[in-house]
Amino acid sequence: MSTVNQKFRQLKDNGFINNLKNILSCKFLPFFTAAVFLLCYYAAWDLIAAYYIALLCVLMLLLLDDLSPIISNFLFMAVIVSKENSPSKFFENHTPSDFYTRPYVTAQLGIIIGVICIFLIYRLIKNIIAGKFKLTPVFYGLAVFAAVLLFNGVFSKDYKPMNLVYGLCLAGLFFGIFAVLKDSIVWNGETMKNISYAFIAFGVLISIEVACIYLTSEDIVSNGVVNRQALGLGWGMYNTIGAYLIICAPFPFYLATRYKHGYLFYLLGLVFLGTTVLTFSRQAWGGAAAVYSTCVLALITYEKGLNKRIVIIITAAICTVALIFAFVFWNQFITLVKNLFKGIFSGSEFTGNGRKSLWELAWSGFKSSPVFGVGFFGGADKVTAPDFDGLAFIPEMYHNTFMQLLGSCGIIALLAYVAHRIQTVICFLKNVTFERLLIVISGAGLLLVNLVDNHLFYLYPTLIYSCLVAMLVKSETDGEKGLNFIPQLKTKKIEEQNV
Repeated sequence: MSTVNQKFRQLKDNGFINNLKNILSCKFLPFFTAAVFLLCYYAAWDLIAAYYIALLCVLMLLLLDDLSPIISNFLFMAVIVSKENSPSKFFENHTPSDFYTRPYVTAQLGIIIGVICIFLIYRLIKNIIAGKFKLTPVFYGLAVFAAVLLFNGVFSKDYKPMNLVYGLCLAGLFFGIFAVLKDSIVWNGETMKNISYAFIAFGVLISIEVACIYLTSEDIVSNGVVNRQALGLGWGMYNTIGAYLIICAPFPFYLATRYKHGYLFYLLGLVFLGTTVLTFSRQAWGGAAAVYSTCVLALITYEKGLNKRIVIIITAAICTVALIFAFVFWNQFITLVKNLFKGIFSGSEFTGNGRKSLWELAWSGFKSSPVFGVGFFGGADKVTAPDFDGLAFIPEMYHNTFMQLLGSCGIIALLAYVAHRIQTVICFLKNVTFERLLIVISGAGLLLVNLVDNHLFYLYPTLIYSCLVAMLVKSETDGEKGLNFIPQLKTKKIEEQNV
């Protein structure tokens, strides 16, 4: 075995392999990947995109000591599905494709997923053998939460085997990806910068695809009414697009502090904000308001000198222009907002555009099976939903994190999730820095929109969430040192007890 390892190390150190490793680690590779995915999206080459991203994943898992570049691949996995091959029933004038149910497609995708999983397991075993694997409070909490997900719907009278299958998928994405990444990321002065480029490339790709919708569609907004069925891509509807843009939002703000002309990245962040507005996703608007307000405040507080003054001037100019437009087009704006939000209430009664019925159904499911819920396939499908994905593998859900856990997985899952949430907060408070704050804002943005949706349980966002948690955990001890609020909180509590 030692001879094999020695040969492998020699192979990794030859000139060609070193050049390949430099390419795989290049901070600009995500932009090349974005270009490949744009081509594959509009050419409907979904399988080529899948093979491309799988090749990158395998090479990175084999060759790179620092696995932070693989986060870029996990992001782009979320946007593989082209509109032509989409099984979605959401779009106007679109016949749902059977592409993803064709045996030759599912077989190839199964092999691709299997190969990636094998190399992820290989990397996990390698970390354990090398003594790099560390047990942390977040690890234990996420392990418990993932384990509980496997029992969704157990003892429910309507239990379905698919509950276990979907629970396994969620557990693997929540916990498995985190377990590999947390000890495979080398966190130094360049790590956050390189990861930020990956999120920016992802956001640029989404912005380009949204721009293409507007350039190729007519009457998306007409007489104050938004045709939101036109605001969808093969891989996601307007809510999904908005959620991904919110996840990307903090990273231009980080790079804005790392360059002489960093205000250019701030402008890019505003482009992402504008794209989010153009999705006309109500939840994304709310999430963006919270995320961008926090990011701008953090940037102005953190930045110094000329860049700070430029950021303040740009912010003031944008706000002034927005106020002028609102004043000039006030009647049209009010009509648009009223039409966009009219589904939230029926008369004076809150309906949440159907969410109230889903939450009531979740509560009913919880009462009938309070310990482990009714399962992911045990109830939400009784309420009519848009069925964007068009795949039987993805269950209908309750459109709220807490109601989803209660209804599908019971009180045990909710308690496990709350414990996990507390542990991530403590992890952040142990080392509060600007870069870690932006990681938290990105994750919090996803969690915020998840109060009225279920992105966190839709697999691809689950994968991205796991990456963010791994980044947070790794940067706690290996990143730059900031404020540790935990001892301060303990000291304050002791002082209050002594008074």
